[in-house]
Amino acid sequence: MQELLDTRQTLATQQENVDSQVEKRRRQLGVPEKARLEKLLDNKYLGLLVQARALKERLRFRLQTRKFELERLDRAYQRGSHGGASLFSFHNAHY
Repeated sequence: MQELLDTRQTLATQQENVDSQVEKRRRQLGVPEKARLEKLLDNKYLGLLVQARALKERLRFRLQTRKFELERLDRAYQRGSHGGASLFSFHNAHY
């Protein structure tokens, strides 16, 4: 539980750093660049593209996490069964 709280605190700190960097960069923009930025922020296509990329990254992360969880479970199952059977082989044989 403490590990989750530490991770959450680290992420919050990183988010604050990113937010401050973005704000700093926005202040450095000139008038024409600010207008172009506003135009880009209102672009629906770019908004959907960014959302799709974020979704893809979240899905990839969850799939990787799931894969490693299943591998750990499979190794534990193999150690527990003396026949060396794998959960993956059981799953593939029955589905």
